[in-house]
Amino acid sequence: MRYLEDRAILVPAYFEAVAARRQTWQKLLAQPPSVPALEPRMAELRFLRVLQNKEFTYALFNQLADDFNGDTFPIEEGETESIQQEHLDKLRGFLLGTTSAQQELVLLRLSLRRYSHRAD
Repeated sequence: MRYLEDRAILVPAYFEAVAARRQTWQKLLAQPPSVPALEPRMAELRFLRVLQNKEFTYALFNQLADDFNGDTFPIEEGETESIQQEHLDKLRGFLLGTTSAQQELVLLRLSLRRYSHRAD
């Protein structure tokens, strides 16, 4: 998801089109980030806002599966029952750099930086 947003394949309008299905999703996208991100650019990423709502997250994944022929974000049978909001919150915390594993996160971000086309 980060790759798709960094490369402007997924633009804000894409997220807004999915959010248009529910007013609560629209409000999530309109909110500023609730915690500061480790990288300032992370505040711009819509996916971090989407992760705050499980239904919104899976609506986005379903839309991506439709638009990208099902191969990008396939949803496995039983996945939506197994994954809980607390799991998405942990993922969001990891991406924001607010988890307790800060050192691992910094190392991971440094290794992923090579995939970013923007200069920091």
